[in-house]
Amino acid sequence: MKFEHQTCEEEYARDPKLDKEDIQQLMQWIEKQPHMPRVSEYHVMQYYHCSDYSQQKAKDLLDLHYAYRNEALELFHGPGYEAPKYPHNIWDIVYIIELPKPSPEGYRLIYCGLKDTTPSKYNFDLSLHTFIKAMMTVVMEQGHCPGYAFIFDIHGIVISHLATVSISSVRKFLYFVQEAVPVKVKAVHVVNISPIIDRLMMLAKPFLKKELYEMIHIQSDMNVFYQSVPKDLVPSDIGGTLPSRIELQAIFKAKLDAMESCVDEELRLRTDEKKRANKPNAKLMHNSMQGSFKKLAID
Repeated sequence: MKFEHQTCEEEYARDPKLDKEDIQQLMQWIEKQPHMPRVSEYHVMQYYHCSDYSQQKAKDLLDLHYAYRNEALELFHGPGYEAPKYPHNIWDIVYIIELPKPSPEGYRLIYCGLKDTTPSKYNFDLSLHTFIKAMMTVVMEQGHCPGYAFIFDIHGIVISHLATVSISSVRKFLYFVQEAVPVKVKAVHVVNISPIIDRLMMLAKPFLKKELYEMIHIQSDMNVFYQSVPKDLVPSDIGGTLPSRIELQAIFKAKLDAMESCVDEELRLRTDEKKRANKPNAKLMHNSMQGSFKKLAID
């Protein structure tokens, strides 16, 4: 099965607000920054769209995103990072699926949950890395869209899973999602909730800005969830009419495998801070100086 990503011409054709002159000026700006990697025109377009078609906002986001890859190696991997040995295939442990149909608002839907609920098999950092890699594959293959809605299914999560969670990784991941991700996050649905939700929110809340916190919908009733995400957009084994999660993940995984080499190549790009001519990114410095939360009680 062969998958190819959108071309620049296709992106320009489907969105008149993508100003080609602006994009070219952004490309020229990147070339003049000694610390910046050589980002493709196609990727620059995604940052420009995500920045509401503002050149200055796009510059800030590009700089922050590629600099942050140095700060969060456990999320992005790349040059110089050696991942701890892991005896399992992460795709046997988690579900990460781009659902085949968008939401009624046109948002792309990404479903995440546990495939194997055995706590000893779970690897939090690798799950986050896999999620980011999957996201970047979707962006690369399909280009920009009005936004993304995430569905986090917490069925099967128990207190023992939280013992594997690094507070540092939670902070870095949530910072990335809120400040440096090249997509528009529009909604977060948490489904199949249990009492563990209180502990999960306790872990996340110190790092959530008001904007993202207000996007989180904790759904205790699946019928309420279906009002936002209708059943015809949901896998059959969690109450919808689409094929099962196993079937949908197999299709999505084939796409990831087909595009893995070009996605990995892009994920290796990052700033070279030794060559930075201007002062460090203010947002990045602020994040680095935040309280470390080295230990947070969860019992």
